[in-house]
Amino acid sequence: TFTNILGGNCRSFGIAEESTDGPTLYQAGDMFTNSTAAGDFKLKVHYTGDAANSFTVTNEEIIDIPVWKSWDDEGDGVDTDRPEYIKAILYCVNAGKSKVVEGTKTLTADNEYSERWTNLSTSKCASYEVEEVMPSSHGYDSSYYYESAITGNEKDGFQITNTKYVNIPVAKVWNYRNPSNIPDSVDIVLVCNDRDVPNTQVTLTKTANQRPDGAWFYDGYKGLKASDCPASEHAAYTHHGYTVREIIPQGASYNATVTSVRDGTVIIK
Repeated sequence: TFTNILGGNCRSFGIAEESTDGPTLYQAGDMFTNSTAAGDFKLKVHYTGDAANSFTVTNEEIIDIPVWKSWDDEGDGVDTDRPEYIKAILYCVNAGKSKVVEGTKTLTADNEYSERWTNLSTSKCASYEVEEVMPSSHGYDSSYYYESAITGNEKDGFQITNTKYVNIPVAKVWNYRNPSNIPDSVDIVLVCNDRDVPNTQVTLTKTANQRPDGAWFYDGYKGLKASDCPASEHAAYTHHGYTVREIIPQGASYNATVTSVRDGTVIIK
């Protein structure tokens, strides 16, 4: 409280907050950093009131919110299915849980998938949330997809993690002149870099799996985590290390070869 102040020639009175480390007077809307044992805080100065009814000085905490993205896939420089960019949308969530878009950032390899929103008020919103939007023009196909998980908060920042999953459909094609020589069934198994994946052996039959074009089709190898089988020198057909092999019975009079991968489908002849 200021006491015994003579008005004199003053037509009005105002008030200003002074810096603790120098003769700086903060104007309304100025921001400064306050250092405490708990860390540094950015504050914005607000003034309300008048000499007749008292002045109020409010220091509003101002924050920056970083956002960064990580990829759980085949790895940098290997995975060619990543979109060129993603959009991160920041929402201001009020006490009634309704959301208002506060801003949008574009994350790319050029900025190392990291950005930040700056000078945001902590009193304006009850909390902040982030949503990821991938470009609709990326050209995804049925052979893979990403699942997104977002963790964090406005104090620590938000991390977006995209985990890639792949689907490996299989088409068994028969090149037999005499269809009567085609066996009743064949066994296939999922392979990761020349090693059979446990518990993935499947039996294909003409009755259950034949398509109109004559190939035996199986689409049960779905939702395979790409980073569980990264590419190696054995991954001749895709940039992940998954493929399929046919289990040839002992004494069989034929061989089977994976000849190509077309649109994500493993072709066995």
